[in-house]
Amino acid sequence: MKKSEINKEFREYVRGRPCIVCGGWDSWNMALGKGRNTPSHIIALGAGGQDNGNLLSMCLIHHRKFEDNFTKSERKAWLPIAKKIFEDFKNGH
Repeated sequence: MKKSEINKEFREYVRGRPCIVCGGWDSWNMALGKGRNTPSHIIALGAGGQDNGNLLSMCLIHHRKFEDNFTKSERKAWLPIAKKIFEDFKNGH
């Protein structure tokens, strides 16, 4: 992945959102007092994915399920949601 495709500000924005699946927070991070979630790439970085319009906020449990159990086509079905999250970020919401 090129550095130009990494958007640290957007990653922080996604980390600060509740899990897209359950609305909860990553219990491990909560125990550490961070209250943050894990950004999950819909299209993996190794497969040419980037940050912008390709990240969802998930608690650790749902992040693992998403990474381990969803096919590429099932994951791509989430792209419209990820794109909306990125638009909200760009518009300052």
